[in-house]
Amino acid sequence: VLVSTYMRRYTAFFYCNAAAFVASLVTIMFLLDRRISGNRVGLTVLRSAMLLDLLALMAAFAAGSCRDVVASIYISALFAVVFVYVALHVGVASASSGSSLLLLLGRKAPDSCPWDAEENKYIRERRKFLFLLATFATSLTYAAGLAPPGGFWTKTVAGHRAGAPLLHDGRYKIRYHAFFYANATSFVASLAIIMLLMSRTLRDRLARSYALLVCVLVELLGLMAAYAAGSCRWPTTTVYVFSLVGAVLLYIVLQMAIAVFAMDMFKKWREAICNIVTTCAGKSGPKQEIVKQKRDKKIDLDNGPEDKVEASRSLVLLLATLAATVTYQAGLSPPGGVWPEDDDQGRTHHIPGNPVLHDMHSKRYKAFYHCNTAAFVASVVVIIIVQSRQLSAVGRAALKTAMILDLFSLMGAYVAGSCREKVTTIYVAALAVAVFVYSIAKVVAFTAQGRQTMPIECVKRLSGRLSRLLKLSSDEPPRPGGAEPATQGLPAVGAGHRPDEPSSQGGEDTPQGAAQVHAPAGLLTDDQKQSKVLSSTSSIQETQPGSESEGKHTLEENLENKRVILEKKSLERKRKFLLQLAILAATVTYQTGLNPPGGFWTESNGVRKVTAGDPILLDYYGVRYQVFFYCNATGFMASVAVILLLVNQTLSKQGIRSNALHVCVMVGLLGLMGAYATGSCRKLRTSIYVFALVAAVIAFLVLEILFYLYADR
Repeated sequence: VLVSTYMRRYTAFFYCNAAAFVASLVTIMFLLDRRISGNRVGLTVLRSAMLLDLLALMAAFAAGSCRDVVASIYISALFAVVFVYVALHVGVASASSGSSLLLLLGRKAPDSCPWDAEENKYIRERRKFLFLLATFATSLTYAAGLAPPGGFWTKTVAGHRAGAPLLHDGRYKIRYHAFFYANATSFVASLAIIMLLMSRTLRDRLARSYALLVCVLVELLGLMAAYAAGSCRWPTTTVYVFSLVGAVLLYIVLQMAIAVFAMDMFKKWREAICNIVTTCAGKSGPKQEIVKQKRDKKIDLDNGPEDKVEASRSLVLLLATLAATVTYQAGLSPPGGVWPEDDDQGRTHHIPGNPVLHDMHSKRYKAFYHCNTAAFVASVVVIIIVQSRQLSAVGRAALKTAMILDLFSLMGAYVAGSCREKVTTIYVAALAVAVFVYSIAKVVAFTAQGRQTMPIECVKRLSGRLSRLLKLSSDEPPRPGGAEPATQGLPAVGAGHRPDEPSSQGGEDTPQGAAQVHAPAGLLTDDQKQSKVLSSTSSIQETQPGSESEGKHTLEENLENKRVILEKKSLERKRKFLLQLAILAATVTYQTGLNPPGGFWTESNGVRKVTAGDPILLDYYGVRYQVFFYCNATGFMASVAVILLLVNQTLSKQGIRSNALHVCVMVGLLGLMGAYATGSCRKLRTSIYVFALVAAVIAFLVLEILFYLYADR
């Protein structure tokens, strides 16, 4: 349409967009070949291509997102203002760093502090987070600017020009301008972040300063303002969105304030109690010292909640960014579409650009809109918390609350917006409950495995004591590994006996390290062999009473700590892998569930008994649509269930060990494949081909796993 009505603007947009696309392909090909990106010339060409890509993207947005010259000039001036601000900020930072350098001249350079590496790591992580956020925001605002809410006029009538935004010429002109300028501001801020992070000389300094933080805040505030203006048509709803944002931000501030004061009070009380206990008990004995050392080592291994937040920071940001992306798009383009420029039935209450679902299913649309808005605001809040180390360290409870609110709001929006009948809504909600019940039951069953009831535990304990008493004078040889059945429940040598006291075994004192030396080597694992060698070495070197027992305890603690660390790393890798799959699956299924293939009816027709806002595929291919809908709903609910369980550290560990989360992920991926096979085509032959292809891939994977297991045996 733009070719006929806005020829010059369309030409500028087309060539700039094509240049940005080609520059992106060149950048990708250069990055794939290290011979090009590794040398200085190739790196210069690569940076030039990236700069051309961003400049062409700016020009394409300025030409294609608006229809008048004033708006294009505003976008160009906005680019200039943002970059002038950042340049001034960098100049001030450079001058201050230069004066500090002059004061340090003539002094010896200090050695590298231990926190320098940690600071550099934090800066690298911060750059990565900012780049990820800016990339998603750029693509999101670019698409929203080129395809604004409400659509376009399809023909030139009554003073409306074809190709112009529908909301711009109607009764929502002020609302459209608010959306346009807020969305353009967010787009410009995102591009500014990307271009500044591309510079090697500026990115470290900017990561430490507040220039990028201001750009991030401008970007997020622009997104929220654009969502509030473009996702609804009524002032009361807009006020609700802004009130929700203010309430959530106020909650976060209160949560952090309470956490700070509560932690200070808790530390003071703990210090006071420790001082009282130390004063009353006097000097602690050796057992208390050992317990204290074990507790300190356990704390060091666990690294506290801060390291858990740091380890999951990138995944949390990915989840929040994708959730903000899909909710932003769903809010601007709601399910059911919008009314076209005219109503053939002559109904005056159908305003062009209004959501069809609001007029046909008012309660369902309101439920969808409020849940989707809550998910969008919660996603933005999570992004704000994750961006700051202080906020993420203090507001961990607020972060978890916002993430859970985000996921449950997504589920509510999906249930309300993906279907039109109450029975289907109940089915989707029951499906979500079934997935959660299965996952929790599997975790509980796995956790309770091996546990005994209280009477059985008492009987086993009494029988063990009786067997040890009856075998005190037995001449049974020691077991491999040095542990004798007669001494399993008794104190070890040097851990409570005097040097001149005879052993309770009825024979000579045999150190446990010596027993390990005489154990058969074929019955020991690698860790046991290492334990045997180190125990024998420590028993030879140490001559004080009880030294071999202390060395054995220390060695066992080291081996146990090593095993715990390895298991923790393995669980964290599996957790990240499952979380990435679940996030991507939930993102795709949410979008396709709200906007199914085939589109929606734009008007009601009494002859064919179709209703505006209903899926077209449902009336022409009923069975195919039902299969698509249920497969997609299964994939979405399974993915969200996996994300909710992986957010909790305790449930995620047991869920991974019991393979419950693996089953949920497999169900989600199978549902995704089933939805694709039924929704991407309209002929039975093509669907059979897709299902056969999926079955062949699954069979190949199963055979590979079986061959691997057989070869491992």
